Amino acid sequence: MAIYHEFIAVVIPIKIIEKKCKHLGKLKGVLELNREWVGKKILCDKYLYKDVTMGPEEIEAIVWYWIEQGLTPFKIKDGKRYWNDLAVVDLVQGITAPCDWLTYDPKDPSVYMKGKPKGEIVYPDILKKT
Repeated sequence: MAIYHEFIAVVIPIKIIEKKCKHLGKLKGVLELNREWVGKKILCDKYLYKDVTMGPEEIEAIVWYWIEQGLTPFKIKDGKRYWNDLAVVDLVQGITAPCDWLTYDPKDPSVYMKGKPKGEIVYPDILKKT
């Protein structure tokens, strides 16, 4: 599965939320805390959680929120900074730093877990076909 991408977003593997956000109630708790945004700016597929916004100031606040929840945004690999527990994806730039676990397809546009089939795309409620 894949998640439709627009603007700028923080993408997190669900397995990271399940492992590091037990204090929030794992994914179920995170979705409950943000229930008014699920299907709008927050989308999930089988592997990924995505929170989208329109500006860099808001994306910085989202990243800091997840840091406060125990996620580590970066790791150093071969002397280069890589996304670790989360990644920021921009509609124009794509994935904003190297990332071992995420694929961005600018043609659709969508994001999906590297090594997993792209499959169907999860769209926000407003874009779902009826």
